[in-house]
Amino acid sequence: MKAAGRDALLFLALSVVATWPLALHFGSDAPGLASFAGQPLFPETTVNLWNLWWLRHALVELGQGPFHCPLLFHPYGANLWFHTLAPLHGLVALPLQPAIGLVAAQNSLVVLNLVASAVGAAALARAFGIASGGARVAGAIFAFAPVALAHLAVGHFELLSTFWFPLELLLFLRLCEAPRWKPALALGLLVGLSPWASPYAFVYGVELLLLAAAFQWRALRQPRVLATLTLAAIVAAACVAPMAIRFFAEAPATAPANRDFVWLSVDLAHFVVPAFVHPWFGPRLQAVYSRLQPGPLALPQEHTAYLGVTLLVLAALALRRPAAPRPTRLLVAIAVVFGVLALGSELRVLGHATGIPLPAALLDSVPILRLARAPGRHAWLVMLAAGTLAGAGFDTLRSSRWRAVALAGLALEFAALPLPLLSGRAAPVYSRLAERPGTFAVLELPLQLRDGQHLLGRFNPHQALGQTVHGHPIVGGMVSRLPRETWQAAASAPLVGTLLNPVGVTRAALERDRREAPAWFAEHGIRAIVVHPEEAGGPRQRYVESVLPIVSRESFADGTLLLWTR
Repeated sequence: MKAAGRDALLFLALSVVATWPLALHFGSDAPGLASFAGQPLFPETTVNLWNLWWLRHALVELGQGPFHCPLLFHPYGANLWFHTLAPLHGLVALPLQPAIGLVAAQNSLVVLNLVASAVGAAALARAFGIASGGARVAGAIFAFAPVALAHLAVGHFELLSTFWFPLELLLFLRLCEAPRWKPALALGLLVGLSPWASPYAFVYGVELLLLAAAFQWRALRQPRVLATLTLAAIVAAACVAPMAIRFFAEAPATAPANRDFVWLSVDLAHFVVPAFVHPWFGPRLQAVYSRLQPGPLALPQEHTAYLGVTLLVLAALALRRPAAPRPTRLLVAIAVVFGVLALGSELRVLGHATGIPLPAALLDSVPILRLARAPGRHAWLVMLAAGTLAGAGFDTLRSSRWRAVALAGLALEFAALPLPLLSGRAAPVYSRLAERPGTFAVLELPLQLRDGQHLLGRFNPHQALGQTVHGHPIVGGMVSRLPRETWQAAASAPLVGTLLNPVGVTRAALERDRREAPAWFAEHGIRAIVVHPEEAGGPRQRYVESVLPIVSRESFADGTLLLWTR
């Protein structure tokens, strides 16, 4: 425990450095990169801020469960069981929000997850016989790996909850050596609670344990080991049951319908191509990233799997040393197996599709597992194993000079500074909506209906954060999975469907909207229309005003307009 405490202090300091200048803007800004190489990255920073706000708003202010939200996609509402709500994070942040504010609470969770992941990986490294220096190197590599910093940069905060992997593997190996009930209970709780922080953490954690079990098959034949692991499985199943029931009942309606297991995978070359967030390599390798991109969307965070020359050299040193063969083989197997899974369902080399099918294609065919639709994220487990091997290699360096060179090499290759930040301050129009008495819904221009796979309308980065201020229902929204019925209902609604239609306005749509939209908006209490500066005076605003009776309007210094229908 003393070692873990010292590790935590060290990794806390490292997290301040690795996320600089976040510490200077801790209460006002959160990590988020809006675009790269001229392409939008659709950062989920404000969505994750909304997640924390909504869980507290639902539990404390509305007195309801958080998994059905009537405030999104008005008047239809949203099922949040398939959304990256991360309710465990929301519960941790519950007392923090009134004390330090929403943005600072989110940033605290980011730092907490980074530190916990590093501490867990360092503890696992020690269990493999690696000394403190190498264990801390292993922890730092895992927590601050390029894959982690790439997803941090685009606001995928729930994915930073990766401490489950090293701790689950550590407890599993201990149970195989010395079966006890308390570690079994702890393992079951870790596995069972992980999906409440990130479904990917649960899926990948189970995959990791299954691979470890293949290496411990002799131990699994012992009755006491089998009994303690059975207890862990029962505890995990009990924790997961509410979510599992929903997934089995509703997964078919929200399953991916495109080639995500190809598009959101990594090319073999990605393991040796520096991350797009690197301050020197990123701007200079844009053509390379474009060539290696497997799908139509430029989402470089999903293709980040860089290992680094320094890490590979250190890992090679570890493999050369006379060490216990089974732990070393397990780490190599983890790196290889999850490296292959990260490649997706089809092997791509230097941007070329080889047509060679890969094991991830099997995951794509399993209804529940295919919801974890970004196989490239398996790179996290590659970094866990490779980082542990690198920590062992660091231990073989006897010269303080060579150790300094190794640390400098890792820092230079993994650097992602400065961390891009997005403001957590909502536009003034949202405070005005909060002041307005009564219950009403809000339509925003640009109008966005979005989930993790599709976008209708135009991307709106404002509305999620805005709702945390005004608390009224909004016509648009963003969740991770949106059922087909909601898409269809919104697309057929008067005026709303026209605004979402990529074809634009037709004469039939205009006649129908003028005939039906005023009554439909009045029926569903949609009274406020927020027109953001990029839409002000544009064709969509003019169309709305030609269809709806606007009784008053307000303007704001930032160029935003607020229209009232009654």
